[in-house]
Formats: sequence, structure tokens, C-alpha cells
Amino acid sequence: MTPSELGTKEKAPFTADGGHGRRTDAVRATQGGDTEGRYAVALLTVREYVRDLGAGEYLPPYQALAKDLHLTAIDVKTALRTLEAEGAVAVTPRTGTLVLGPTEAHPHDLVLQWNVQDRITAGLYSPGCALPTGLLAHEHGLTSQEVTGALRQLVDQQLIRYDPAGDYGPGYYVTSSSMRPDDSSG
Repeated sequence: MTPSELGTKEKAPFTADGGHGRRTDAVRATQGGDTEGRYAVALLTVREYVRDLGAGEYLPPYQALAKDLHLTAIDVKTALRTLEAEGAVAVTPRTGTLVLGPTEAHPHDLVLQWNVQDRITAGLYSPGCALPTGLLAHEHGLTSQEVTGALRQLVDQQLIRYDPAGDYGPGYYVTSSSMRPDDSSG
């Protein structure tokens, strides 16, 4: 039975092949009003769309993206907030939503990273010291999840490490007092 025979209007769905594939059963199942299911599908759909773009590319405005993906604008906006907290995109007002690479810092994370690096270099955070992530979150207006994302590059640089059984409990600990990998004084 075709959609016209049912008296309904089926929209062309987005898929990874450029938008001309078939809709999934999950999308059909969530059209009735299941908010959690609808949001889960929206997040999955937007995540797939972002994954298909390359790092450094901008997404269309969320209203246009919602129309293209056949989702509500609020579901797309909420999904983008989740992806931003995960570090997959950077949402910047009046600029757009930028797709980030796996190790790329969010533009808002850079200030926190610079502050931590400066404090380590100045000796305020010494090797073995637990980072005050709660205070850093408060100081920079970030959530704990956003602080974790912001510290990702400092972990990659081996300036800090996450220790689930650290001396002061689970958390991030300073491993070096130097910013330069070739400096053996740290």
C-alpha cells in the first residue's frame, strides 16, 4: 500500500547516502508522540549527519537542518547541544555549528586549557596535584562534562592524566610541570 493510498504524505528521508534512502522503522515508530524515542531518533539522525561531514565543515542552520532531516527544530537543537557536550561539534551564535575533529578542541575550551597550562607552568598546579575540576567548571561557566571534554587535549599532551584511583579520589592529576615535551625538568 502506498502513502497516497493511506491518505498520508510521506516525506523523503535523509540517509547517509545523500538523503534518498528509506526511512527506518524507528523514525516511523516515534512519529506518534513518544518524546524520549523521538529525541533518541533525532540524536541518532543528527549524529549520523555530522559523522558524514568532515571536520571543519559547518552544518546548515538548525531550522534548515530540521527540515532536511524531517525532524522538529527543537529536537535538532537539543541533539546539537548533546553533540556539543560530547565534543563532536561547536555551536557558535551567529557563526554556525562547526564539525570538530576527534582531537580538536572546542573554541570555548581553549580558555580553560590555557588557564590550566599557565597554572601548571607557574607551579600553581604541581606534579601529582589533583585538578580542581569543579572549581574550573564554575570559573569558566562549564558543566563537568564540558570540563572533561576541554581537558581531553591536555591528557593527549600528557600534561595531565585521569586516575580513577588517585590519591585524592577519581580525577585529573598533573603529570608534568612543563609544556615542552623535550624539557626533562618536569
